[in-house]
Amino acid sequence: MTEFILFIVGLLLGGCIGVVFMCCLQINRLYKTDSMKKEVEANEKKNC
Repeated sequence: MTEFILFIVGLLLGGCIGVVFMCCLQINRLYKTDSMKKEVEANEKKNC
């Protein structure tokens, strides 16, 4: 019974850590995309 409880706790903790990690990666990707768009817009304004 103790092994089963530890398994469930480990599964929950691992799932939470995985979700947090994926959210951080997604936020980082969105930030990079936004900053790249701003650079392109700035370059287009300079070229016009």
